[in-house]
Amino acid sequence: MSEMRQALVETTVSLLGKPYSIKCSPEQQQALSDAAHYLDKELRHTREAGIVGLDRIVIITALNIVNDYLQDKRQKEGYVHDLNARVSDLQSRIDEVLTSAEQLELE
Repeated sequence: MSEMRQALVETTVSLLGKPYSIKCSPEQQQALSDAAHYLDKELRHTREAGIVGLDRIVIITALNIVNDYLQDKRQKEGYVHDLNARVSDLQSRIDEVLTSAEQLELE
């Protein structure tokens, strides 16, 4: 069975005024453009904070983005944990009510 390869398109994004050509699927073009726009904004923010040297700007920006991502991930995990606890509590309450209703029917 042969796999059909999806055609890739070349997309140019600009980071700190420098163009970069990247290949991606047509469906990914908008997401890539959005990611590049976000990254460019964050790189510029880091540079405006007085960080000099492209390597340092990129490293510090990457660390800031990863830190934000991990904080969001932990927060979402906390929400999921809380939601699971609430669902479990509701299931217990429903079970109690159903058990009580069954006992009343048997009397």
